[in-house]
Amino acid sequence: MITLGVIGVVAAMTIPTLMAKYYEHKTVTTLKETFSILTQSAKLLDEMDEGKPEEWGITGSDEQSAEIIGNKFKKVLKVAVDCGISNEKKCIAESYDYLDNRTPVDYTSSDPNYKLVLLNGGTIMFFGLPAPRIVKVLVDTNGSAPPNCWGRDLFEIDYMSDKSGFFLDGDKNAGTNSHSLCATVGWGCASYVVTYGNMDYLHK
Repeated sequence: MITLGVIGVVAAMTIPTLMAKYYEHKTVTTLKETFSILTQSAKLLDEMDEGKPEEWGITGSDEQSAEIIGNKFKKVLKVAVDCGISNEKKCIAESYDYLDNRTPVDYTSSDPNYKLVLLNGGTIMFFGLPAPRIVKVLVDTNGSAPPNCWGRDLFEIDYMSDKSGFFLDGDKNAGTNSHSLCATVGWGCASYVVTYGNMDYLHK
């Protein structure tokens, strides 16, 4: 009985840690994969004479621009669910938290975005923006499932028209956030996760 009790205590202590490590490993893998998919898709569209995003007539944070981006990329992406502009298919969460206590953000009612669920289980949201960051992509690595939080399962990847390519949020070339806000807010974590292959900022 004593031995079983010790085993139970050890299991109770180690299983949550192992589950957390597994979840983080899966998040890192999905984000890396999605970044590669987006990069290759942009190149493929250009090779198909669809042009580069800076040639698509993206004007800013509006529904038409989001539709343009989504309709272009779904030509070359392997899509599990085409969610479109609305969230009727519940492809994303109703709101997303930050690592600190600031007010959660609702991407179902904020700037229009085109949503696609990929075969790897992640959901991508395409936003149009003014140049040079004309395409903002938010990646929810496990779709609408929890924790629905910046820096945990929500990350940003940006297409920069002045550099004709996708860059991870937190990369100096993305024109957005540095790693300095990653551990506190959850912004800029995409570059950290892909660069270091871990989410250690959550444990500091």
